[in-house]
Amino acid sequence: MNRRELLDQQTYAAAAQGGFGCPRGIWGTIIGHAMAWTHGSRNMWVLSLLDLRTDDRVLEIGFGSGTAIHDVAKLVTGGLVAGIDPSEVMLRQAQRRNRDYIRMGRVELKLASMSVIPYADCSFDKVFGTNSIQFSRDLLSDLNEIHRVLRPSGLAAFSVQPMWKGGTDAKAVEIGRDLKDAMVESGFDHCRIEQKRMWPRMTVCVLGLRA
Repeated sequence: MNRRELLDQQTYAAAAQGGFGCPRGIWGTIIGHAMAWTHGSRNMWVLSLLDLRTDDRVLEIGFGSGTAIHDVAKLVTGGLVAGIDPSEVMLRQAQRRNRDYIRMGRVELKLASMSVIPYADCSFDKVFGTNSIQFSRDLLSDLNEIHRVLRPSGLAAFSVQPMWKGGTDAKAVEIGRDLKDAMVESGFDHCRIEQKRMWPRMTVCVLGLRA
């Protein structure tokens, strides 16, 4: 694997063709509702790995329709739950879903990409993403940016379930191994891979701590 990319060009094209990288327009709205309906069990598994605390500051990379943000905000009652996503369609959906938490000042959502995260150094205790990290086109640079906004000993966790055409359990395992290698190269410590069999195929989650 080219360490600048997590997916090869052919696989990336198949994944992006489905519109999941940055949903737009009417089709993007449909994708957002589908994501909210189908991704609940995967999100809950990933959140269980984060060991969330009530006063954590948490950032989601690629919040999509905002369901995971909503679930985190139920648990993080004294900290901050933030999210970034490059899709205006997803931002609007997530803002509607989390409007009460936003009004209370517990959730903050921004239109942005993982390449330029609009937060200061050491802003978060936890950073996570569900089926978003594979859309990075400069993986080491983006992981360095994620590393930057984490506090010392902060936890990063990224899950991938290859839902695109041609995705397989074997592909999930391969992506997990490559992502772990890239996180180690970017300065994360104690990196590990968790796996869970889900319908329709395996999900992997790679976790690491900021040194």
